[in-house]
Amino acid sequence: YSAWSMRRSSARPGARCVRRGPVVRLILTRLAVFVVPATALWALLPLIASRQLGLGSAGYGVMFGALGVGAILGALLLGRIRRWLSAHSLLTVASVAYGAAFGALAFVPDAVAGVPVPVVAGACWTAVAATLNAELQLFLPGWVRARAIAIYLMTFTGAQALASPLWGVLTQVTSLRLAIGVAAALVVGGGLAGLVRYGGAALDH
Repeated sequence: YSAWSMRRSSARPGARCVRRGPVVRLILTRLAVFVVPATALWALLPLIASRQLGLGSAGYGVMFGALGVGAILGALLLGRIRRWLSAHSLLTVASVAYGAAFGALAFVPDAVAGVPVPVVAGACWTAVAATLNAELQLFLPGWVRARAIAIYLMTFTGAQALASPLWGVLTQVTSLRLAIGVAAALVVGGGLAGLVRYGGAALDH
């Protein structure tokens, strides 16, 4: 009982920081606004590979591997990109590029044209997640940083877990192409909404 009480009391400062800190709430909100629709790519990729591109398991593996390659490239290039773009601008550009790449998957005619698209999406996924994570760590004082990062990871994985089945249901009741279009539009809309709503001041501290 005492150990549980200690863990619960140590988590309270992190929860208070999230509730009372507008910048922390902004970061977590932007994370959720991106991840909920962007997760559709990961959830629907098997269907995209089989139905849209006519690929088997090996082809799906190539498509999934392309996402991984893009994620690695995004991590390698992120430092250089940050020299030219602020955190807010990078989030907007990466969100719009991710949505555009994802939406393009609904219209690519074959695997040759389709494989480069997940590379772009993977790079943008890493750019958004890493930028928001870094901004959160830079903003928070050291004594509460680990607790707030735990809340960040809970938001990240929780949004994925909740959104993935919803995109599957939408695909089942409508169509794969419509589900892709809706998710892509929401990713782009979320990026542009951040540009209009916040103007970058809160993140670019």
